[in-house]
Amino acid sequence: MPVIHHSPLRMDAIQAWCPRCYRETEQTVEWVEGGATSTHWCNRCLSPREVSVQVVRKPAPSPVALAPRAVSPLWNGVGIITPHCIISNLGAGSKTGALSLLAKQAAALSGHDQKEIYRVLEARERLGSTGVGNGVAIPHARIAGLHHPYIVFARTVHPIHFDSVDEQPVDLMFLLLSPERDPALHLKALSRISRLLHDHDLCQKLRQTESRDGLCGLLIDAFSA
Repeated sequence: MPVIHHSPLRMDAIQAWCPRCYRETEQTVEWVEGGATSTHWCNRCLSPREVSVQVVRKPAPSPVALAPRAVSPLWNGVGIITPHCIISNLGAGSKTGALSLLAKQAAALSGHDQKEIYRVLEARERLGSTGVGNGVAIPHARIAGLHHPYIVFARTVHPIHFDSVDEQPVDLMFLLLSPERDPALHLKALSRISRLLHDHDLCQKLRQTESRDGLCGLLIDAFSA
């Protein structure tokens, strides 16, 4: 019997007989319209055999749940990207105000203390600005108690002074928080974010896209590429 290519409607385990050695074995069948086909390997005679079983009524197909687009897996150590990670209109007028609002959003996502997040971000900025130029800043820190990285992307209403390396104001910010115990993961994620945000075309799209869902989709596509 030729192999039938189809999309299975249901998978069932049945008792079947090997047509060569007549040994009864349990196997899995794929139900298709008008019947079912299955190929199994008989452990006694080591012979692949296909079995066809006719059914009276076609089983109803199982519903397929589509995963929402606005959720990403952990890509290259970067973190989980959802619309809750996005602030499309950050209303801060200063670097301090921006870090405070980023810390507030990160606290809501991670359950970590907002004041502690702000403290480590501010301490990192004292070591040197995380403004990398071209209107982009990547504030980041490692925090004890986190189990995986968290990210927050923010676009400011108006560009703000951030002590950037090129002395230009910042309107795109990408906050990264990583577990304190995993510096290698932090550096890997930071490198990935930095490479993406040096993409001029991506930054232009992030500046021009209005909705939070649209921004989320852009970031998911960028990190999954």
